[in-house]
Parts: sequence; structure tokens; C-alpha cells
Amino acid sequence: AVGLRPVDRVLLYAATRKGYKSGSFNVLTVDPALAQYAAEVVHDVELGVKADWRIGDMPIRTNAAVFRAKYDNVQTSLTLVDPVSGSVTAVTLNRDLVTGQSNKATIKGFELEATIIPVPGFELSGFYSKTDAKYDRFFTIAPRLDLKGENVGGAIPETLGFAGRLTLPDDGPFTLKAPASYYWRAAPLTNSATSLTTAPAKSYDQLDARLSFNNIYDSGLDIGFFAKNLANNRDILTNAIVSGAVTNRFTEPRTYGVDITFRFGSER
Repeated sequence: AVGLRPVDRVLLYAATRKGYKSGSFNVLTVDPALAQYAAEVVHDVELGVKADWRIGDMPIRTNAAVFRAKYDNVQTSLTLVDPVSGSVTAVTLNRDLVTGQSNKATIKGFELEATIIPVPGFELSGFYSKTDAKYDRFFTIAPRLDLKGENVGGAIPETLGFAGRLTLPDDGPFTLKAPASYYWRAAPLTNSATSLTTAPAKSYDQLDARLSFNNIYDSGLDIGFFAKNLANNRDILTNAIVSGAVTNRFTEPRTYGVDITFRFGSER
């Protein structure tokens, strides 16, 4: 990564990274073509700007970035059923069994973040991200479908969020903090293969809030009240694999709670 400061409180940067997930063996398969799979490799490039500035007496921080990643040897979990014995085998693939070519995808997009403090003790922040994820080369099996140019199943195309935090001065009997946050994500991407094995995707949003009284009467005692998923929205997070078995995880329902913390000695 490299950075440049053209003016005070402004940083321009460029970064490139390489990441990987190790390959392994499909120990239960009897098909030599499925015996092992290679490591996933991701190369990405990111360009961005970070800036601190002011409108009058209000401090503002803004971050923006664009990125592009090349995703090679995309690993995909599949469940295969032997047509003769009926036995079920879970395997991982990252190449087309007919041509031997590896699975590839391109993921690109941008991210925006901003934080503003309109008055002392009150902070507002927000973010937005947009992602486009497409297969450059990808064949499924059973049935064999060509997904070149189609969406990477399960990728989230858009997310946004807002947060606010109120902190009252600590010159009273306690310090009061009241954060709240809202999060939204668009429906996960699907393609012609995932649409055969998963339920229709949908968007999801969640609102959380908290109210805490800290260091009550200088005793080291904190009492907090929290609520998660206030709107009680429900969703099923699906592992949108290309074919075979699909696993689901339900989001948590509305939850209320109280937590109490006591700090001893110098931790007060």
C-alpha cells in the first residue's frame, strides 16, 4: 500500500493484496477427478481517499474507496448422489470436470463512509457500499450449466447503515450513553443455478438501540439496557451453493436485555 497527503488532513492511497484459502482433499469420494481441490486465490486493487474537514465548528470525516478483485479457483461445495447406490457424498470443487479449467470471478464496487459531530456529545455516522460480483468462468455439474457473466450466488450487492450516539457530560451522578444503529442489506444475488435450489431472496434490515448509565455515583457500576432487532424482522440466511444441499440459518428475533458491569480499583 502507498499513501499521499496532497493537503493537510487528506490522505490518498492505493493498495493491492493477495489472499488465499488453502486447498485440500475430498477424502470420501471414489472418483479420482474429485480427489483434491486447489487453493482459492484473490488479488485485489483498492484506491481511496480519507479526509477530515469542517463545516463551521462541526468536524466531519469522510472515507471513499473503489475496489476490484480477481477471484481464481473459486471453491464450491456440492452434494453428489450416486445414481446406483444412492449414497450421498459432499465434495468441494474449483474447476470444470469436463475442461479442467478453474472457476473464476471478478468482484468490484465502491464504499462510502461519513461521520459528523453536529454538537459536542452527539455523533452521527453512515455508510453505503455497492458490489458487483460476476463469474468470468464457471460450470456447474448435474446439470452442467455455464454461468459465465452471471452473478456470484449469495453475494450482497448493496448495504447501508446509519448510527447515532449521544453522550451526556460526566459531571453528574453518571455518564449517560445512548447509541442506536440501523442496518440494511439488499437481497443476495442469484443466478440460473442458485434459483433452482434456494427460496427467493429478499432484503433485510435491523434496528438496534442501547441506553447505559456508566460509573454511577463514581462507584464503578454500569447499568445498560439494550434492544436488538426492534422491528422483529425475520430472515433466513442461505448458503447459496451452486447445487446440492442448502443450509439455512435464521436471524435472531427481537431481543431485550439488561447488563450490569462493576469495575474495581483503577479500572473505575
